[in-house]
Amino acid sequence: MKENRLEYTRLKDYLEHSLECFPSEEELKDIVDLAVKQYDFESNKGYRFERTETNERELAFYQQWLIENYPQPGLGHGQGILQDLFIEREPGDFFLPGNKWVEIINDRDRRIVATIIQWLGTNVGMSFLNEALERFGAYIAYKK
Repeated sequence: MKENRLEYTRLKDYLEHSLECFPSEEELKDIVDLAVKQYDFESNKGYRFERTETNERELAFYQQWLIENYPQPGLGHGQGILQDLFIEREPGDFFLPGNKWVEIINDRDRRIVATIIQWLGTNVGMSFLNEALERFGAYIAYKK
């Protein structure tokens, strides 16, 4: 939250000196909140992201991870799958406010998890998935 306040102050200073028409404090807060969410969303890229240009499986895992992490009010807790995994509600309080944020996911967390998700598309990652699925009698079937 302290980081958001610093970014808000920097953006406010910049806009006040750069624009003829300046947004209200509430509009500015909405702009910053949206920018922070967008920045967080875009940090769902893995360490070796450039490999998605030559490996269609890694690209597919990356693209699906982006979809799953797009904040969507009304779906889960509305923060995207990674953050939602670290939000709890009291039993029976689904429609009441009061989320408990067990962990706040930061950019570093997102990059680490995105790296693992992308890795699942590599030959070694696919082998890992196949072996894990075999443990309970399932397997990956490819379309012909």
